Amino acid sequence: MHTSTIHLLSTLGLLGTVLGSSNSFPGSNVDIDTRSLDDIYEAAKLESGPLRICWGGDEDYQGDSVRTAWAQTFPDIELNLTVDLSKYHDSNIDRSWQRGETFCDVAALQTLHDYPRWKTQGRLLPYKPASWESLWASVKDPNAAFLPLFFYYFGSVVYNPALISSADLPASFADFTLPAWKGKLALTYPNDDDAIAYLFSLIINKYGWSWFEALATQDVQWVRGSATPGAVVGKNSTRSIAFGTLPGSNTSYLKEYFLEDEQIMTWAQTAAIFASTERPESAKLFISWLTSSSFQENFAASGFYVGRNDLQSGPSTTNETVWESKIYDPIGFNRFMLDRSEVELWKLQFESILGTAQGASPLHDEL
Repeated sequence: MHTSTIHLLSTLGLLGTVLGSSNSFPGSNVDIDTRSLDDIYEAAKLESGPLRICWGGDEDYQGDSVRTAWAQTFPDIELNLTVDLSKYHDSNIDRSWQRGETFCDVAALQTLHDYPRWKTQGRLLPYKPASWESLWASVKDPNAAFLPLFFYYFGSVVYNPALISSADLPASFADFTLPAWKGKLALTYPNDDDAIAYLFSLIINKYGWSWFEALATQDVQWVRGSATPGAVVGKNSTRSIAFGTLPGSNTSYLKEYFLEDEQIMTWAQTAAIFASTERPESAKLFISWLTSSSFQENFAASGFYVGRNDLQSGPSTTNETVWESKIYDPIGFNRFMLDRSEVELWKLQFESILGTAQGASPLHDEL
């Protein structure tokens, strides 16, 4: 169904009728799926073809743990999980839809503004897994068109302890403009990543544009991809510190810490099933598995907050929920992403100072 037809039917109030009950047009609702994972697995075995997942990320290894765990748990269902930047996944998803094709069965992305639009267009399959009532209400769709998996964040500091003494570490974002850090920073272009743009907007709202202009004179190695600064710090002895990244595969020797009294950005990585999927049971199994207590507990063990409110998660140093933490704002990024004119305003400001983002996609840059 083409975009023009969607708009016309929406205007006439007929879209829900045309798309039927298994779609996400506002007003659609479903019951909670009370089946066990084993029961859904048996139903999924009757479907054919691989389950295609669009998994937002910027390094292919970020999908390895899910691929491995799925193959061990559900060996009879082939999983084709592709990691790519969320902004490229959603472009491919939309372009395929305009052609009348389905690019993937399930999307788990950072581009939070896509989900309300896809819901309004009737492109999502409402689904309430058995864990539905335990998922944070503020970040799930009330009609079950989309739901949270877990919370990611950017804003901690990652450094190489072999090159920097803990006594010399920056105490605030303001400190990164000091002469001591010139030539030592690796950072993601904020004009190339909406999450990093939001992080920088928080810092600039606190310290002003003069801070960013000073940062731009620090001989920063600007890179594409939020994981890339961590990789650079892990490999390049002239670049010893970064923020807005994670240690990633270099966790064994890189260190991470949070700046006191500095807000960081966080968001609920959000997932949805597309109504056009030919493997709805397999897609439901995937969502049910990701939101199951066993999967969520394993994810929480890594120190991240999870989408469920009935499990202890987050940094081991605190008992606060993601909503109680003074450095997290779980829905701030949602608001930012929904205002596309605001996002573009920030990104163009960054581009006017840094220039256009240079380099290959972080999935192909060999860093």
